[in-house]
Amino acid sequence: HSFPTRRSSDLMYAFPASVKFEEVAQKLKYIVTTSNYMDETAQLCDVVACSGHSMENWNEYEFVTGLKTIQQPTIRPLNETRSFEDSLIAWAKAADKSLTSSESYHDHLKAEVMKSLGSEKAWYEYLQAGFRGTVNESGQAASSAALPRWHSSTMTRSKKSGENCL
Repeated sequence: HSFPTRRSSDLMYAFPASVKFEEVAQKLKYIVTTSNYMDETAQLCDVVACSGHSMENWNEYEFVTGLKTIQQPTIRPLNETRSFEDSLIAWAKAADKSLTSSESYHDHLKAEVMKSLGSEKAWYEYLQAGFRGTVNESGQAASSAALPRWHSSTMTRSKKSGENCL
């Protein structure tokens, strides 16, 4: 590879000593990192493109198949940074390549979720709930009909239906 990137991990410590990452890195023409820290690996890189704190960024995770959670920014960017995903979109656009038709990762994520869930209303419900999908007792994806219904700002248990409510 002549243009590797890495995302917020110190590869000098992530690989076993037998890999000799520093020797491999020195053979590369150009290395970019999106680390927020000037750690040992970042010091080997030609460009350190800070990606901002996770509290500043949008993301979606699927830790268990069938259950997705959304990460929303809780603060405005503290510095002149952008998310790793926004950087990829910007770099692809600068290279006349297209990763998405969206201008930002937020717009891309919203469009993909709306396509999956079917409406903008469903997007806002997802934002409010913080997750979509369900997992049954065996850890497998279960029917989306089993999603709890949200009724108030406090987590309660509905006496009538036995459902957890927020």
